[in-house]
Amino acid sequence: MSKSIERRLAIQRPKIAEDQVWSLVRKHGFGFKVNAGGQWEELTAAAPEGQVWKATGTHEVVCAGSRGQKIGPDFWEAILSDISQGFEPCENKPCDWCEGV
Repeated sequence: MSKSIERRLAIQRPKIAEDQVWSLVRKHGFGFKVNAGGQWEELTAAAPEGQVWKATGTHEVVCAGSRGQKIGPDFWEAILSDISQGFEPCENKPCDWCEGV
């Protein structure tokens, strides 16, 4: 593979993950927040009410860097990995998150 093709793929790879995340947000309508510009930058995805993420078993997944780290390709790929399997009903009863405690 030529260097220019490798360079182009390296540039496209993170954008593809970011686009896939936004596509899932639009398709399923779950809460998604990008917190950029502060001391801590992070991506947060909240499963719909009464649901948990299948990959983690949690109501919310957060991809945060260390202090001063900017949101980059690894953030998008990590959060995509956590949300791409979708969500399922929360079976924790009683659940403080579901019941708003």
